[in-house]
Amino acid sequence: MYLLWQADDGSISLVQFNGREVPKYAILSHTWDEIENEVTFLDVESANGTFLRRTTEDGQTYHIQVAGGKSEDMDHQKRLSTLQSKKGYEKIRFCCQQASKHDLAYFWIDSCCINRTNSAELAEAINSMFRWYRNAAICYVYLTDVHAPERIRNGELITGQVQEAFRKSKWFTRGWTLQELIAPVTVEFYSQNQVLLGERNKLSPIISDITSLPTKALQGAPLSHFTVEERMSWSDNRSTTLEEDTSYCLFGIFDVYMPPIYGEGNENARKRLRNEIRNVEDRTERELSASFSFLEFDSRPTTIRAAHNKPCEWLLSTSAFRKWACPISTGANPSILWIKGQSGTGKSTIMKYLHQYFIRGKGSMRADSLYESATGEGSDQGCSIKSRSYMTRSFSREGLSRTTVITFLFNSRGTEFERSTQGMYRALLVQLMGVRSYMAEVHRLLALSNTKIGGSHNWSIETLQYLLKETILRVRDPVICLIDTLDECEEQQVRDMIYFLGRVGELAMSANISFKVCFASRHYPLVSIDKGIELTLEGQEGHNADITKYLETELRIGNNETSKQIRQEVQHKSSSIFMWVVIVVGILNKAYDSGRVHALRRVLRELPSDLNDLFHNILTLDSRNQLELLLCIDWIFSASRALNPMELYFAILAGAEPNAESYWDPDVEYRNICRHFILDSSRGLAHIPLSNRPTVQFIHESVREFLLNRGGLTLIETSIGQELQLKRPERLLCCCLRHLSVGMFASSKEYPNNYSGPWDAQERFKICHLENFPFLEYALYHVWTYGSIGKHVLAKTYRSLQDVADIRTIEFDKVPSIMSGRQDQHVEVSYVIARFSDYAAVYFICIIAGNQEFVRIVVNGHWHLNIRVDDTPTDYFGSDLRYLQTRDVLCYMAELGNEKVFGALLRTGFFDVDKKDEDGRTPMSEAVRCEQGAIVRLLQEAGVNINKSSDRIVDFFQQACMNNEEKKIRALLGYGLDINISGGHYGNALQAAVARSCVPIVKFLLQNGADVNMKGGVYGNALYASTVIQNQEISKILLDHGADVTAREGRHDLALKAAVEQHHTRLIERLRTRISARHGEPEEQGPSSQ
Repeated sequence: MYLLWQADDGSISLVQFNGREVPKYAILSHTWDEIENEVTFLDVESANGTFLRRTTEDGQTYHIQVAGGKSEDMDHQKRLSTLQSKKGYEKIRFCCQQASKHDLAYFWIDSCCINRTNSAELAEAINSMFRWYRNAAICYVYLTDVHAPERIRNGELITGQVQEAFRKSKWFTRGWTLQELIAPVTVEFYSQNQVLLGERNKLSPIISDITSLPTKALQGAPLSHFTVEERMSWSDNRSTTLEEDTSYCLFGIFDVYMPPIYGEGNENARKRLRNEIRNVEDRTERELSASFSFLEFDSRPTTIRAAHNKPCEWLLSTSAFRKWACPISTGANPSILWIKGQSGTGKSTIMKYLHQYFIRGKGSMRADSLYESATGEGSDQGCSIKSRSYMTRSFSREGLSRTTVITFLFNSRGTEFERSTQGMYRALLVQLMGVRSYMAEVHRLLALSNTKIGGSHNWSIETLQYLLKETILRVRDPVICLIDTLDECEEQQVRDMIYFLGRVGELAMSANISFKVCFASRHYPLVSIDKGIELTLEGQEGHNADITKYLETELRIGNNETSKQIRQEVQHKSSSIFMWVVIVVGILNKAYDSGRVHALRRVLRELPSDLNDLFHNILTLDSRNQLELLLCIDWIFSASRALNPMELYFAILAGAEPNAESYWDPDVEYRNICRHFILDSSRGLAHIPLSNRPTVQFIHESVREFLLNRGGLTLIETSIGQELQLKRPERLLCCCLRHLSVGMFASSKEYPNNYSGPWDAQERFKICHLENFPFLEYALYHVWTYGSIGKHVLAKTYRSLQDVADIRTIEFDKVPSIMSGRQDQHVEVSYVIARFSDYAAVYFICIIAGNQEFVRIVVNGHWHLNIRVDDTPTDYFGSDLRYLQTRDVLCYMAELGNEKVFGALLRTGFFDVDKKDEDGRTPMSEAVRCEQGAIVRLLQEAGVNINKSSDRIVDFFQQACMNNEEKKIRALLGYGLDINISGGHYGNALQAAVARSCVPIVKFLLQNGADVNMKGGVYGNALYASTVIQNQEISKILLDHGADVTAREGRHDLALKAAVEQHHTRLIERLRTRISARHGEPEEQGPSSQ
């Protein structure tokens, strides 16, 4: 970007800036005269030149000329005269004067700040124009066809002839005026005689009337608030010199970037623009939706057990449902329905049924049924007559097609998003945004530019609530919201959410909008709802009828009289607990299939009627493979994230059958094997729901409650007896380490001695490790969770690792992310370990967990470490550690300063103790920087020379001198650092201290052997530096310590010349005296004082 700048001599030149260097500037909007009357880019450059701005070390700025005319050129005066004689120069002078009044040193004018002879620069300018106007501190509009009185009172609107001329100004008809009017933060209008006519916001009613632009757009409303067609129309009836500019002037209005193609015609330009707008909108919508979504969301609705043959229809005829389903909420017809029931009564089945029911209704398959259910047709219950007309409209086929059904299922064992209202709001918004009208509204509400939307945005609860409320109220289409397992969310969050959704319901009701919310939970949390209705499942005839239907279809024991009696006994014994029925049906079906028809009554009689007692029986009656049962329960209960079937299968094998094969065999059909194995290991208490990304879960939350609160876990552990020596975290750690010992080491034999390069190694690692060992990724990624446990466990579990032979070293330092979509420079260290390390994984993770005993075990086992991390230290490698490929791990360990660990690493002999990483760091430089004296000594004992290790040490030394840090300087010298070590910006420590006028440090360095005449650095020597910075006290100190007054350095050649130029009389005299005192140096060699 080029800006105009007025030098001290009054000349106006171009200054080129790049990116973030651009300073504050003013910008001019005007109407072009004939091209020969306008001052162009080449006119300014040839007359006064193009400059670059530079900044000195002390923050002062100066300009250096890089192109254009020179004042000593013979034709310079002629070019300057031509420039200033052009009619357009008056606009330059005007903008320069106004910018100066606003304390702005730079300003921009399109006629002379764009090199229109360069097509690339012109294309860049067209695409950047809106942004340049938006970033300007102020925009001056210079109306050459409006004349005004010498003064218009502040705050007074223009009237009469001035307003008439203002309305007729040619400026308002220009195509490019559109963005020049809308983009800037502040716009001031000036007449031809440079009288301020007013500011855009105050003049917006008049401007809106002239241009037909919305007043809100003129007053700064986000452009995303206006539709595409509305913004397209803004350029209608505007004139441009070239027809394509009618479309090109809209680039910034839509935040799109595309190359201008002059000659294509406006029709083609408009087509290209519309296509790019669609592409941008699609990309923006995907990114916006992704910013609300989370990985686990898509699979959750399918985890609910599918409803069996037409269940729950009884719900539609209940008074509670009829009142709630009425489209218009009133006191008699509330917006909230809360379905409550004991654990296992089938609440989630009912919620899934409602979801399917309303979705089918949207497809017009159930419109009549929905209408009858909502209206209570045929009964005296239902909606009031007043709301029937709207209700008929909402539940008509057209109304149902516009209804959006959104759902959420809380999961107390899921991720933070799965168990919080923040995740619920995000999920509901994602579903709403699947409808274009809602997506458009969210985008307008957020007023985000196309480049500001990211996939990792941390949306606040307040923002999410605002978006949900406003989109529902603005789009005005019916919305049905189904929220299940409310009891698995923290109580205060539930209270806040119920209050919020109730408030939205009230606002929707007052706006004649249908917004309905249905909750399902156990009989807690105990939250009262003033304007809602509750439906309790226990005792509902329809609910009992559902159990009857389920038994008729799912209990496959024949249809004779005995089987009918058994079904009746099951129903009577169930106490309306649907989950009890489901489990018992499975047990009876298994008995029937095994030919034990005669024993069905006895089996049923022996089964307890209480659900928890039933779980107890299931776990104790079958004593097979108890360790597999325990590990299956452990992993489902305590895994850092839910495991998929393959992961769980190999995790259990790693703990229960350590000698079994732990790798994936492509010739084996694992889907059914894993499903049957998990079903058997869990005694039927776990299942694998149908999902795109299935994870193993308990069949019902009541199972988790029994295991946790009713002694279920203790029961399993006790049944194993003496064999069980480890607690649950230790058991999980053993599974991880055993799998690591096979997955990381055994498969390394498949690597050749040499490989073609890092990408080849990357693919081999992915194939041989991550893909062939399904549990390996979890073991690497999450083993650190279990790392801070007892020494005996570590020693015990490590024994299996010590037997592994043929450990190879594979370089992964420069291997980029092997997982698609993860090309970030910084990622979590556990992610890197899982994908980049070879045998360092367990070692490095134990450091993260702070377990020094494990460090000792692994180091003594000669595990090789070859990964790198960045400089974000925590007390002992926290889990927030980040990865950067340019950082060597030994440097990091030097920084942390753990002497024992660092010493152990050095003794392995695997490390180049003075190796520089890509940023010039060495272990010594990091130890010095962090003042880790013990590490410095260890490195010196290993043969590292502190004076030759890294230029960064020189920089640290000079920085300490500049910051007046005598303690740190003494420490560095105490390590053996040479006080005259050379290098860095200032060449040596003494010059650095002089440059920052640190008198005490200058004295200290000189007293401790600093060479006063040492050369190098930006100033050449210390005396010249003291002269340039005008510090006479330091100059005297240096002279007293023998500084050479005849040394020739810098642009002044001698320190005396610099003193003369700066008129330092006392220093001049002192330097002259010293020069005269030197033997054989006549005084006349010094400069004159003229």
